[in-house]
Amino acid sequence: MYLDPQTVRDGFIDSADVCLIGSGAGGSVLAKNLVEAGLSVIVLEEGGNFSSKDFNQREADMMPMLYQEAGGRATKDLSITVLHAKCVGGTTVVNNCICFRTPEDVLGHWHREFGVNQIDARSLEPHFERVEKAMSVSPIQDYEINDNNRKLLRGAEKLGWRHGVIHHNRVNCSQCGCCMLGCPFDAKRNSMTVWIPQASALGARIYPQFRVERIRAAGMGRGRVSSVTGTVVENPRLPQSMSPSVYLEGSDARGVEPPRRFTIHAKLFILAGGAVNSPQLLLNSRVANSNGQVGKNLALHPLFAAFGLFEEELKSYRGIPQSIYVDQFRDEGFVLEGIFAHPTVAAASMASFGVNHQSLMRQYSHYAAAYTQVKDGSNGQVTVDRWGHVVLDYKISDNDLQAGLKGLGRIAEAFFAAGAKSVMTTHNPSLILQNADEVKKILNTPTRGNDLALFSAHPQGSCRMAADPARGVVDSFCRSHDLQNLFICDASVFPTSIGVNPMITIMALADRCAAYIIENKQKLLNAP
Repeated sequence: MYLDPQTVRDGFIDSADVCLIGSGAGGSVLAKNLVEAGLSVIVLEEGGNFSSKDFNQREADMMPMLYQEAGGRATKDLSITVLHAKCVGGTTVVNNCICFRTPEDVLGHWHREFGVNQIDARSLEPHFERVEKAMSVSPIQDYEINDNNRKLLRGAEKLGWRHGVIHHNRVNCSQCGCCMLGCPFDAKRNSMTVWIPQASALGARIYPQFRVERIRAAGMGRGRVSSVTGTVVENPRLPQSMSPSVYLEGSDARGVEPPRRFTIHAKLFILAGGAVNSPQLLLNSRVANSNGQVGKNLALHPLFAAFGLFEEELKSYRGIPQSIYVDQFRDEGFVLEGIFAHPTVAAASMASFGVNHQSLMRQYSHYAAAYTQVKDGSNGQVTVDRWGHVVLDYKISDNDLQAGLKGLGRIAEAFFAAGAKSVMTTHNPSLILQNADEVKKILNTPTRGNDLALFSAHPQGSCRMAADPARGVVDSFCRSHDLQNLFICDASVFPTSIGVNPMITIMALADRCAAYIIENKQKLLNAP
């Protein structure tokens, strides 16, 4: 059942066996599995409930509607833009459907360094298989590789680099290229189209536009959560009659409505809001943080992008955005992946002083693009200001910055090998290379974090999983060390960054967490 938030009155109260906060990769899998096991489940989601009919392929409409802070969330020093979603289905609605399993060496490190139990590839195999089957994960076919990704592929082949074709969770893809704005053709098999509808059909109650603001807990030692409270927010759709410049979250053309408060009681609470919002809620609630670890150890997978200019028209904005990866340099701390951007994001990335920006955008259809994804250290921290607003305090380390710059050099080499006329980085001012001999300029140009546009779509690690309560926020099965009826299951529990796109890892851990809860449900639900 999907609750219409417009029908909710101030003082709304409800209860269930399980209250889930967040409906993305982690929350959706848990909701479906737990309700299927006979538990009553409520799913609270701050964002709106949308369908393919709402996705009009316009950046000006979709970014405010689907993204946290309209896509403008950034680190404290503004060096990295952090993209993640706010809607039923979470970031699975706007990601590019990249399906990597967690690398085995990463899992081994989690076990050795943090004592996480039953986390090896063999133990996770059935969980990987279940989530991949549910989402129809398969390799991208050759005919689905667009011209943009073929440039990275051709360069990797000529240079003899190890590379591969990405697995994805699409079926009957139209290749319109608008994955990051929500799929208007329902080709994505994700939380919005698979897990949440299945959970709802089985009896889960889905409450969109329910922003949880406090977790209420009591008890000495290992206490218990009694309830969560929050506010019903206004419909985040962007009215067609309004300019994006006057769009205000929580308001509409008629003005701001009085707040409508709610309270949800449950026997178990599961926080799945992501590596930014989950620690923000815990910090604002002042719970589950006896060791001071909440918000610490934030990793972002910084993305360093480069554009290659080609003689022929590529129209890289068409087709599946990401289909090729290069993992030749994974041991050096980065992988390469094909990518492209819609005009607004591309313009923001290309903009720099001293360059005729208009002339760059006139050549938009002739550019290819790729990024370097850095497996960064846990360099950051999620904090909150005096008003409870999230603050991402992250400074890229020198080692991670050097890895990203090396990766930019590798992208440039690949594009020149594929026939590029020039390659442009996102430095400010832009660094434009005319041939492969100039690639060394990337490492020779003094660069700090704020000297080039960086992006992140994979925040992780801010509520670390560790066997030792002194080192982590949750145990090996995502259960809070402090609150016996609280679980956290999203990318925040990763002990370290994983170096690959995290959706499948999150879902496999959620499937594993659900199995643990189901196996122990009598004890967990009936505890005093």
